[in-house]
Amino acid sequence: MILTNTFIDANQQMKVNQSDEVVSYFQKELNTSTNRLKVAEDELLAFNKRNKLMNYYEETKQIASRKEIFEMEYQAVVQKFYGSQSVLASLEEKLNKFDRKRVNNESVLQLRDRLSRLNFDLVMLTSGRNTDSLQREKNKVKVNQIRKDISGVKQQLTMAVDTVFTIDHTTDGVGATNVLQQWLENTIKFESAKAELQILDEKRLEFEQTYARYAPLGATMKRLERKINIAEQEYLSLLHSLGLAKLKQQNAELQTNIKITEIPFFPIEPNPSKRILLVLVAAIMGFVLVVFTILVLVLLDGNLNTAERAEDKIGLKVSSIFPAINSQIKGVDFKYLQHKAVTAISRRIILNQFKNEATKMPVVNMFFSTQEAEGKTFISEQLIAKLCDLEYKVLHISYDESAFSSHPNYHYIPYAVGDYLYKIARIDEFFPAEATIDYTAFDFVLLELPSIIKHPFPVKLASAIDHSFLVVRANRSWTEADRNALQLFKEATTGPEPSIILNGVKVLEMESVLGELPKKRSRLRRWFKRLVQMRFFSKTKVS
Repeated sequence: MILTNTFIDANQQMKVNQSDEVVSYFQKELNTSTNRLKVAEDELLAFNKRNKLMNYYEETKQIASRKEIFEMEYQAVVQKFYGSQSVLASLEEKLNKFDRKRVNNESVLQLRDRLSRLNFDLVMLTSGRNTDSLQREKNKVKVNQIRKDISGVKQQLTMAVDTVFTIDHTTDGVGATNVLQQWLENTIKFESAKAELQILDEKRLEFEQTYARYAPLGATMKRLERKINIAEQEYLSLLHSLGLAKLKQQNAELQTNIKITEIPFFPIEPNPSKRILLVLVAAIMGFVLVVFTILVLVLLDGNLNTAERAEDKIGLKVSSIFPAINSQIKGVDFKYLQHKAVTAISRRIILNQFKNEATKMPVVNMFFSTQEAEGKTFISEQLIAKLCDLEYKVLHISYDESAFSSHPNYHYIPYAVGDYLYKIARIDEFFPAEATIDYTAFDFVLLELPSIIKHPFPVKLASAIDHSFLVVRANRSWTEADRNALQLFKEATTGPEPSIILNGVKVLEMESVLGELPKKRSRLRRWFKRLVQMRFFSKTKVS
């Protein structure tokens, strides 16, 4: 009971403390985030006050709209100005030298200057430049007065022109009078357009200054708004996390009310343990699983691997096997294994030579394979070296381009692969035309053939040879193509049935053909090997 109560108190205290720490953390971070948000908002407010902005985006829209309308008005005034200027220049060209001198007299120029000033003042008051609506109402009296002054100046200018240009009533005089009248009218239009253009140029400059002022404000405004947005998102996220933490705290306080529903009963003696039974069951299951896995892997492996499997799948006897050379395996004498394998195959060949002693003909041995890269050249090299060491004369015929031995008892003849091989019926047909070789002087003839699946082979010669060997790798499967090629070879030839030379066999499988291999083993490994091979009472010597 003491232990139970202690557990309940500790569990409750642990959950409450954990929740309190989480709530305190989020509360602290929320206060910091609130301060950052307030600082960002204050920066934006100070920026708006400093630059006198109420709504930056609406103000920029209005400025852009007014600028567009102003540009249309400006272009119209420019056209009006240059149009009146062009007409005025054209009229002045029509006047003769004397008339141009008259229109440029002092009285007319003074009136033109006064008319220009009055038009400028009128445009200033009516355009609303630098004034609000209330001020424009107050300027109506001035506008009316200026307009009266402009009308009077126009009359004075007309009278001055009429006075200065009083001409005799002649045909030429009437024409000149019309030109002067047109000049006077266009002069008034030109002065008016000139005043408007001057005012609009100043207003255009103000627009450019406004644009220059508002352009950098946009980037700063977006930066401040982005800063506020980030601070606001952080604030909302922390506020949400704080709410979840408080909810979890409340749930923890409600769920910590653990109560004892039943007082525990403590037995006087412990129940018997099933440890031994569990260990035995686990050991048996492990052994069964390992054995099952090994059996499955062996059954699913389609490679030849062993001599027994090769004989079963190919349907021929195995005459010899060659080991797979693996330098990483220590304690194995691979030269000894090769020697044993070569001895086994050479023994068979020498026995066939004894049978042919009466005929004094060499023993012809043919090495072939269904696929390429099966190891025929390697085995031939090992066998030829063995026979030459035994003082036998060997004739080697191969499609390879080079010989691999300089022994005086060794002679090499290469041949090219082609369809002519189907017609070869004798050994000497492989010899070149200039060759003077008597193959009967040799004890053995070793003939290498290329892959019988991809290349032709001498059908007639295969029926007359003494022995043929099928070289095949142990680390591959025997396919349907191999089976069909071998069957075709057996049907096409009437010679002796080939035997198998299994190449690349694992070291452990060598003992099935060559016997127990010399290898250093510990006492434990020797005992385990006897156990696996069921040789409990076998001895190494007779006692």
